[in-house]
Amino acid sequence: MPVAQQRQRVVGFDFVKAFAMLFVILLHIPYLRWFPDWTFVGRAVWSFVMMAVPLFFIVNGALLLNRPYKNLKKHTKRLVSTIIFVEIWKLINIAFYLWIGTESITIKQMVLFLLGGTSLGDYPVGFFWFLNALIGVYLVFPIIQYLFDAVSPFFTRWLFLVLLFFTILLPTAKFLLLLFGGLTKHNISDVLDPLGSFSVFGGYAYVLVYFMLGGYIARYANTSKGRYFITSRKGRLSLLSGVIICWILLDGMLYFQQKFANTEYAKFDFSVILPMLTIVALLLLLCIPLHLPKACTKIVIFFGSNTFGVYMLHFPVYFLLSKLGSGSGVFALPVGRGSSCRLMVEDVFLALAIYFLCAVVTWACRKIPIIGRIFSFK
Repeated sequence: MPVAQQRQRVVGFDFVKAFAMLFVILLHIPYLRWFPDWTFVGRAVWSFVMMAVPLFFIVNGALLLNRPYKNLKKHTKRLVSTIIFVEIWKLINIAFYLWIGTESITIKQMVLFLLGGTSLGDYPVGFFWFLNALIGVYLVFPIIQYLFDAVSPFFTRWLFLVLLFFTILLPTAKFLLLLFGGLTKHNISDVLDPLGSFSVFGGYAYVLVYFMLGGYIARYANTSKGRYFITSRKGRLSLLSGVIICWILLDGMLYFQQKFANTEYAKFDFSVILPMLTIVALLLLLCIPLHLPKACTKIVIFFGSNTFGVYMLHFPVYFLLSKLGSGSGVFALPVGRGSSCRLMVEDVFLALAIYFLCAVVTWACRKIPIIGRIFSFK
């Protein structure tokens, strides 16, 4: 029986979502992007923060692809509801920035934003790309679920491998060529560009790889062989060793990007690199059998079950706090100040404060009839 069909809640999924949300907030705090001199401390934190979105999609796949499939009518209703909730949040953001912002917003910018754009003048609304990608996944979800439930796994594996090649393996190969070009001053990564012409997938296709991989991992974890591996000491040490190796590789990628900053050799997306896919998968396997004390479990479930609301609130809250800072103090937005360690500590505390505030607001608003639905997306 698939994991998500069990009556008992998988706390490990909430744990992953809770930390992924913290990483998202850290990702969006401008301080963290500019550690002075990109020290080892800065790269160490940043290499984990980059896992935020991949973690969200892989845990969503683990949850959704292991539930009894609801009929197409119910899924269509959920899809339409999600689109409506996203549009409501866009209208809320437009109203918020018109009220508190100083820059004007044109009608055309509003229309483009409502139709799926991820910009609204100079205001920070780029995080809506995640909702666009999520809607894209929901659009093809019935097909993916049908393939997952099929007797023969051939078609699902074929689709997954094709997606994996074009969205992860090919970009990873291009990164290795970029690395070679950076070291030799001869960029030959474009020799792989023609292969991209065989792909029919869009820019968000890589999230579907994470989504499907989450489904595979959850099903494997619920087999007798999988349960033994992820709970045995040898298995968990193997998973942890894999995480450390992949983290070292990510740190090396960041060092490479910093060394060749502002050059053609530093232009790549970490989400589509094989070490990122691997480390996220290993972390999910480590967290699935997680058991915590009762009090800790309640805390993890509290934050894990309120991630949607926190995601929608965290940027407006941070923008509001930065306005209250009036260009100075902890909420100011200078490009780097102080030592990298001090900067990191301030970022983490600021992120935790924003996280806690948004989670409490989300929890309270979810209790309000009708209004609560836009905070839970249900």
